[in-house]
Formats: sequence, structure tokens, C-alpha cells
Amino acid sequence: MWKLFFKGFGIGAASIVPGLSGGTIALILGIYTRLIGIAGNIDHRTLAGFMRLVVRGRFARAFEYAVQTWQLHFVVPIGAGVLVAIFSTASLINFAVLNYRGFVFSFFFGLVLVSIYYPLKRAGRIRFKEVLVFFLAGAMILLAQLSPLWSDMQGFSNIGDLRFFLGGAVAMATMLLPGFSGSFMLVVMGVYFEILAAVAGMNLKIIFLVGMGCVFGLISLAKVINFLLKNYYTTTMSFLAGLMFGSLAALWPFQKQVEINEDKVVTAGYALPESLAQGWPYFVCFLAGAGLVAVFILMDLTTGRHNRGETE
Repeated sequence: MWKLFFKGFGIGAASIVPGLSGGTIALILGIYTRLIGIAGNIDHRTLAGFMRLVVRGRFARAFEYAVQTWQLHFVVPIGAGVLVAIFSTASLINFAVLNYRGFVFSFFFGLVLVSIYYPLKRAGRIRFKEVLVFFLAGAMILLAQLSPLWSDMQGFSNIGDLRFFLGGAVAMATMLLPGFSGSFMLVVMGVYFEILAAVAGMNLKIIFLVGMGCVFGLISLAKVINFLLKNYYTTTMSFLAGLMFGSLAALWPFQKQVEINEDKVVTAGYALPESLAQGWPYFVCFLAGAGLVAVFILMDLTTGRHNRGETE
């Protein structure tokens, strides 16, 4: 139980960082496929079955039904970890991203780069089709990040509180895809800092609207991903690995003239460090992130734990 809680904590903490995907962390931790399968099982049929039992007063049976249908013994500890991480680390991570953005992104750049091993390992036999899908997925997210539309979504600020619901829906839908950062989308939409302040200040109205949006985004996209994993597992894993690869551009620590405030994000291009003296602290952070994942990979190779299935 505690193991699942801390996995959820890692997903929740990562989800706050603009540029980092909670789906990526779930994939790294070996629980992505199972979570998607459970989320895909939340539909009108299962909800109707649960509500029938509740209406008839069969509460014990309704609880048993929910545990079996939605695997609450697995989901609840992870969900608790996610919520604890969001509410306990929001201020700290926001401070780190605003004041030490390059170092934070260097760490996660190394972490995500080496972590591409996991979906490729789970994909099994890689053929030409999977290689093509990998690079197409990487190119897709890279082009999306470089598109002018990426920084032209500020119209959401003109639709009142509905923007929080839409922000939650878009953030959750994108977060389900490794490589797509839900928090980064919130920054692009101009609501990231408002939501972060709402979490820190316990603004229940905004938290509720964002939460409802997240539920909508989760249910709407999870079924699609679950279908692909069940019917095209190897190809889908290659696609997810490609998304992780393409997302590295958003985590590059030397982005030119990046501005993050309540209104917008501006990325004017990418650069290299001007000197070794400037670059080595970032390289150390990169090695820390890469080394952290490399240790787990070596442990897995030593014990032979990884196979086509997912771990808990």
C-alpha cells in the first residue's frame, strides 16, 4: 500500500512541474497501463450498476462492486499520494521552477531521456513499423511545441470560471499521454498560477471546477488509450516512447527568453551554454536525473523483473 502511495506521490509532484508529464512518471513506475485500464472501465454502464446498488440500499454490495470494478485497493493509495503531493509540494515546486528553472529542467531532462528505456523494453520486439511510429510521435510533439498556436491560447482567460473546468479537462487529457505536460498546458492557457494559488489557499470553488474537468478529461481519453494498449500494445508503447523523446525539447534547460507569468509563456528558441563554467552545474543536475533512473534499470536487469507486463 505504501509503495503505491509513494508512486502516486511521485506522479502528483511531477504533474505540478510545467514541462514534465505525470503520464511519463506513471510509465516509468510501471503502473501506466493498469491505471489506463481502470480509468477506461469508468463508463455509464459501470456507474449505472453502482448507482442501482446504492439506490436499493445495498451499500456493502455497492462498495464490493466498486472495489472489484475499479480496483480501489490499487487506485486509492495512488490517488491519495497524488493529492498529498499536489497540496504539500505545490508551493515548493512552483518556487523551484520560477527561481531555478534550468536546474530543475536539467534534472528532469536526464530522468526522462534515460526513462525511454521502459516503454521500449515493454514494447517487446521492435520492427520497422515501431521505429517509424516512435519518430513520428517524437516529431508530432516537437512540432506542437514549436507551433505559434502553442503560445496563442490566452483567449481562455475571457470565459470566466469555465476556464478552470476546461483547464482541468485539457491538463488531464494531455497528462495521460507521456511527454505531454498537463501543467505546461495550464501555463499556456494562462491559468496555471491561478490554480496553483487556489490549491495553496484552499479555494474550494476553483479546486472543484478543476477537479470536475480532470474527471471529464480522464474518462474521455482513457478509453481510447486503453483500446490501443489492448489491441496494438507494441505499437502503442513505441508511440508513447516517441512522445517522451519529443518532450525533451520542452525540458531543455537553455531555452532563449522563456517568460512565465500569469499570462503567457514565450520560448524564442534553444541554445547551448556559453561556457563550460556556465554549463557544468546543469550537467550535474542532468547526471543526477539520468543516474537515478539508471540505478533502477540496473536493478531491474539484475533481478530480471521487467518483462512485457507491468509491475505494481
